[in-house]
Amino acid sequence: MKSISVLIIAITIVTRLTAWDTFSIGYGANQFQSATFMNNNILYGLDFIHISTKLTNETSESFYDYYGNYMGEEYQKSENGISVNVFMPRLGYRSPLGSKDKINTYWQVQGYLIIPFVSLDFEGAATGDIESDIEDAIDLLGAKGSYIVEYMFNDQFSLSADVGLNWIIHNLKIDNSGAESEIKTMIGTSYTQIALNFKM
Repeated sequence: MKSISVLIIAITIVTRLTAWDTFSIGYGANQFQSATFMNNNILYGLDFIHISTKLTNETSESFYDYYGNYMGEEYQKSENGISVNVFMPRLGYRSPLGSKDKINTYWQVQGYLIIPFVSLDFEGAATGDIESDIEDAIDLLGAKGSYIVEYMFNDQFSLSADVGLNWIIHNLKIDNSGAESEIKTMIGTSYTQIALNFKM
């Protein structure tokens, strides 16, 4: 179900990329942010992170005959690895507040999902339950609200500054021998961002 949801979201966003009227590239010191597309004040984007690591272990064993004479060595090689792909679709709305000369102001809200896909390779060992537990642990929901000030250099290029709040919400259910526990976590942080905006 998760993979189908991500695929639908990704296809929807990709098909909308050609329908934008504003393209924004933002950078914030305390957040991950990439490109954002806007069309009629609706904003959307899809961020992606890939992390992988592999451990290779080589061992050797020496063999001797009954009299202690060296017979040779046998080498064994094992590889263990983990791969994590994280999709972060975003959807929001920007509303104009006021304008004066070359300065525009807005308020903006957006929601986002953090959807992980984990793959473990431990020499053929069954890892399905562990992968599901890791995915559940980092499967998050977030929301942002911000105030934006934009300076228009011309009709097609502007610089904007955002200040706002970022909320991350996480629910984790743990089933252990028939006893079910639920952990609810909420983290809120302020953030700032500078963005370059290109308008059609």
